[in-house]
Amino acid sequence: MKEKKRTVIKLTILACVIVFLFGAVNAVWYFGYKKAYDDYAGKMEIVDTGFEDGERYQAIVEDCLCQLKMPSYLGYGGYLTVQDAEGISYEMDENGNIVNSDEKTVILHIWPQAFGNDYTYGVSLLSPTETVQIMIQKDGSVVPQSDGNTELDEHNEALLANYQEELAHLLEIARIFWGIE
Repeated sequence: MKEKKRTVIKLTILACVIVFLFGAVNAVWYFGYKKAYDDYAGKMEIVDTGFEDGERYQAIVEDCLCQLKMPSYLGYGGYLTVQDAEGISYEMDENGNIVNSDEKTVILHIWPQAFGNDYTYGVSLLSPTETVQIMIQKDGSVVPQSDGNTELDEHNEALLANYQEELAHLLEIARIFWGIE
């Protein structure tokens, strides 16, 4: 009987430890990561996009579309985007060839980092013929390649130079709307 009581006590303690750890992991995730997204979403409307990978929100600010994708439960898959509210549009002929399109579109991507006011930035430079994604710093300059590929860095800097006005505008909208510094 004494042995059975010890086993019950041990299992009870184990269950309490598991519940505590589960609660601690949830609290760390929520307060260290998810709460910031809840704060960003406070100014936005939820939208139904048909995607199953998390809630999405959007708002029109000046001439820009600001979007937010919530991280999935206990995940880090959330992000913010800012782009021209018109987006990219193009027409195709009956063979699927682009015959008329916007010349260029820039999408600013922002990934808030856990536990603080730090962010990772990137841009997608879209045209009907290509899409280029470049990691940038908060001032809009190119993040150097970690492998030391200076040729690619120079190419990305030259490409990004064509979009500086649009990028500066998108960064300013993000700073004003979400308070990102």
